[in-house]
Amino acid sequence: MIKFFRKIRQNLLMENKTGKYLKYAIGEIVLVMVGILLALQVNNWNENRKSEYVKQNYYKQLLIDLESDKNYAQLMISTLDSSITKHKNYIESLKQPYISSNESFNNVWKNNLFTRNLEFKTSTIKSLINTGDMSLLESNLRDKLTNYNGSKANLLSLSKTNNDDANDIYQSAFMRGVFLQFALEHQPEFANYLNVDNKRPEIFTKLHGYLSWRTFGEKGTIKRLSELIVDADIIIDLINENMKE
Repeated sequence: MIKFFRKIRQNLLMENKTGKYLKYAIGEIVLVMVGILLALQVNNWNENRKSEYVKQNYYKQLLIDLESDKNYAQLMISTLDSSITKHKNYIESLKQPYISSNESFNNVWKNNLFTRNLEFKTSTIKSLINTGDMSLLESNLRDKLTNYNGSKANLLSLSKTNNDDANDIYQSAFMRGVFLQFALEHQPEFANYLNVDNKRPEIFTKLHGYLSWRTFGEKGTIKRLSELIVDADIIIDLINENMKE
């Protein structure tokens, strides 16, 4: 094709047809520019098509992740609520008249004595942020996903901090002789020698404090988990609207 156009130019110059040569040259330039513009347009169309394909895949993965977050949040709310209910029943038992110290000490062990650190398994939002692909999404959706990710990170941090603080109290109770209480249950003479029973008031006090602190943190965690579910539903609706467009 290039040789063909070059031959035409040479013939026009040899025939001394300068005017026609200039018109032809201009036409050739215009033709080249049109070709370049068409190529750019096709390239842009291909890039936009690729970006749209990637974006739609992100939409689908985000929907899966958000539903997973909601299910996990609801599961943890149910688990924490059960723990709080046990603690409430324990507190109510202390209000009974003439309850013995032994009964109170035994009742404290009816609580769930373990903490639960939250652990979300989803990672699409982090991938969007780390790869820079967040720019593919609409600005409103980007903002909501960024805020959602920040809220989730804050929730994880606060929950872990509350659990760590509570566990410090729990460990202190065990160090004061909880293990001995059980180990020497059938060795009253040795338990008396070690003065184990006199440690029970301090152990009870620490366990009571641990449960109260942990329950306070659990209530805050439930509140933030509930808010996260609401935020997830809002984002899900927004993604579904964008996928219809």
